[in-house]
Amino acid sequence: MNRWIKFTIIHFIFAVFTTTLYADVGGTVFRDVPVNGTALNTYGVKQSNEPGVEGVTVTAYYNSTSSSTTTDVNGAWSIATSGDVRVEFSAWPIYLNESPDGGGNIAVQFVSDGDTGVDFALHEPSDYSNTAEPYYILGRQQTGTATNNSNPGVEAVHYADSNLSSDFCNEAGDQGIGPVPTVSAEVKDVGSSWGQAFQKDKQRLFLAAALRRHTGLTSVGAGRVSVLDYSAGVGSVTNSYIDLQDVTPANGGTDIDLGTVCRDTSCKDDAGNTGIAADYVLPDNVSDPSVDLDAYGKVGKMSFGDIDFDQTSNTLWLVNLYQKGIISVDASGDLSNLSTATKQYLIEDMTNAPSCTNGELRPWALTIHNARGYLGAVCDESEVADGVNDGNKTSSDSRALVLSFDLSDPTTGFTVELDIDLSYKNGDSESFYSWKTWSDDYNRVDTTHWFSEYNQAILGDIEFDENNVMYMAFINRYTMQASFQNYHPVSGNTDADENILSIADLLRACHESNSTYSLEGTGTCTDSNHDGYFLYDRGGDGTKDYSGGALALLKGSNQLLHLTTDPSRTGANTNDDGSKYLSTAGVNTLSTINGGVDNWYSIMYTNPQDGDDCDSGKSHSGYNAKGSSLGDIELITAPTPVEIGNRVWIDANNDGVQSPDESGISGVDIELYSADGATLIATVETDANGYYIFSNNPDGTDTTSAKYNLTSLQPNVAYIVKLPNADGASKQSE
Repeated sequence: MNRWIKFTIIHFIFAVFTTTLYADVGGTVFRDVPVNGTALNTYGVKQSNEPGVEGVTVTAYYNSTSSSTTTDVNGAWSIATSGDVRVEFSAWPIYLNESPDGGGNIAVQFVSDGDTGVDFALHEPSDYSNTAEPYYILGRQQTGTATNNSNPGVEAVHYADSNLSSDFCNEAGDQGIGPVPTVSAEVKDVGSSWGQAFQKDKQRLFLAAALRRHTGLTSVGAGRVSVLDYSAGVGSVTNSYIDLQDVTPANGGTDIDLGTVCRDTSCKDDAGNTGIAADYVLPDNVSDPSVDLDAYGKVGKMSFGDIDFDQTSNTLWLVNLYQKGIISVDASGDLSNLSTATKQYLIEDMTNAPSCTNGELRPWALTIHNARGYLGAVCDESEVADGVNDGNKTSSDSRALVLSFDLSDPTTGFTVELDIDLSYKNGDSESFYSWKTWSDDYNRVDTTHWFSEYNQAILGDIEFDENNVMYMAFINRYTMQASFQNYHPVSGNTDADENILSIADLLRACHESNSTYSLEGTGTCTDSNHDGYFLYDRGGDGTKDYSGGALALLKGSNQLLHLTTDPSRTGANTNDDGSKYLSTAGVNTLSTINGGVDNWYSIMYTNPQDGDDCDSGKSHSGYNAKGSSLGDIELITAPTPVEIGNRVWIDANNDGVQSPDESGISGVDIELYSADGATLIATVETDANGYYIFSNNPDGTDTTSAKYNLTSLQPNVAYIVKLPNADGASKQSE
């Protein structure tokens, strides 16, 4: 051949279409989401629920000149041109990548005359799912030490599962009819936990320790982060852990400290302690009550709060409650060298850290969204003396805050996204619904009802949907300070009659055109479908504000998974008798369209008083009835497919740039090798237009020019592409 054959290799295919153009061209740059309701979307093809991406640069090259524009708020663009046009997309947001689609979605396009459908798809790696019904993970908590407790500690639930697990009976004594969850780990493997984060490319779940009174940590202590490997599926999980206690951060500062709690005889005589072993020691038997005196005032103040994972940088992020720090761990490797992989940023040292009046800042929630971290915290108003406020209700000094920060450099400080006055509930006709100031004094607890209550706000979880609507779930701190049928936090107490009600809120905030957020009831966020709020958060017994403090959301599903007490559809879409679902714990699937209940699943019955023969010997003991029996919710989804491919074409003018009039070459053999060139992974042959692709997508269909399900093809790994049958200077030797 007397002409050069050229090719390029990129992560996603740049397909080329050649024709003549004599009119304006235009299209839409949009953000792919995995599903549209219950239907799986096709990546690279715009669906009705996929939002446009604003501010992307589009450049058209034609007749030896060029013109540029940027996409509008809806992702639309249009450029006046003439002749054949090369269109290039660039400068999209750093948190978005080109969407995989097997060949059609390309950042460089040659378009037809007057083509107004020149679209370009982007996606956020954490959004991707190859199913509309993934599994989600729940951590189950049980009182007593974690030692030798072989009951389920972590379980996988299928997204569509409904009703009460058939492992249990309901309040009326009827056998549950729901599927039984798959056990991923036992209590002894993980201990008391809360925050969960999933690393998609390695298919492993991080599960962080959390302090609950009466519920034991593992022997590793408050710094344990369990690592569960799901690469072989939810039914075949291996378990390991890392310990962040005493790790020296790579960015300097004091060693990481997650705090300690006295739970054995060795510390009973420490300064300030009573000297009575029974005040501190946890029993091995889950049916035996305990005092657990030291833990009462340390709940929400030590170990970890929430955690999340940044799929783009392969970084695990955690909230250190004891030092009030944000921890990052580079998880791209095997986690064997924590001293170089770990950094910590002390919240109160960061620029624009909020100050609190009459109290302290208490962080917990953490989520990653659009290349920023979002930290949820409250000003606890803990310095207000007993009785100063009406029934110790909060004043305007108690606030819930959502603070965002730059993941690439948290030292640049916080942006305050929301500042919520927590006294908003003080006018409720039932005083026990109101938030109270934080306190470690048990004497403030109201025991005049059938349950005891002292509701203290923890902002537990934050989620965003594809339209940047923010959802916030609160934890009631008292549900972690007390547990059903346990002793009071008083030295020597033997009254095993603790009983609690998990009163906490579920809120929504809308993203405004000026990039600020408006709390529901303000701005454009005015829908109030349920008890004055958008989202339904009543339990099966009719009690409102039943938030367990955890959320999960599959983008495009129009649904929000919400941890709750007594999940059921009562009062929403059916006439179910909600009393059958008293003292159960699980998830309500809420509609983000109307706030109602689309589905519900109870993972267990939690009342140890009401064991029934139909429970097949399942123990109810050690579960926290209407308190905190479960932890965070985390979806288990596949990583974005890796694609290697491009086009082989005749470079007629020998400039190395694909021009509209330069055609592709069919029938060219393309070989993919490992980085060392020693292992041939796959071979394809270019199609009629010169295109080829290699992919690890298990759902693709092989053709002569495309090979899928190449399991050895992994992200962030180098490979070699060879053209063994090319002639001339392009020929590559074997």
